[in-house]
Amino acid sequence: MRTIRRWGFVPLLCFLAGAGLQGAEAQARRAVLDRGNVWVTGIPVLGDGGFSALYGEYRLDLPAESAGGAGDSAQAPRCRIWLTGESLPLGGASWQPRMQIAGVPVFQRQDGEELLAAFAFSGGAGLGSWTAVFQFPQGLAAAGLDDPGANALLGRWLNRFLYFFPLIMNPSDLSLPAVIAF
Repeated sequence: MRTIRRWGFVPLLCFLAGAGLQGAEAQARRAVLDRGNVWVTGIPVLGDGGFSALYGEYRLDLPAESAGGAGDSAQAPRCRIWLTGESLPLGGASWQPRMQIAGVPVFQRQDGEELLAAFAFSGGAGLGSWTAVFQFPQGLAAAGLDDPGANALLGRWLNRFLYFFPLIMNPSDLSLPAVIAF
């Protein structure tokens, strides 16, 4: 009888801890794929329209107090991504190496208020080299990839994508992650 009473508080404590976690999750930042997994021709932010790319647009759900946070999903900041099987020239004067994520060098290009991040990686089973280009919204672009939000989003997206990428056998099997918590 004593054992039952003593352990009766455990479910209550678990319930209270879960309620606290739900509140923390409500404040978490996440990127939700609003438009995506669409093959397009070219990457407009690079001014090159001669190759195909898998396109996606993420709606950024940010806490209201953070930079760029918005309560209305129509007004929420957006991050766009293009994924192409072409090798793009990263480096030189316009692309600056910034960091490595999961062993992949990440390059940054900032033109005024526009922040682009790009990285190249090798594909699985004969897919060859691929390049991903991110366009960050102005709120996250102000500090470049030094912004914790931009850095976290890029890192989480890359880790999630690279986890599944070796399983891809054909470019038509590619898909962008649907939700990224960062």
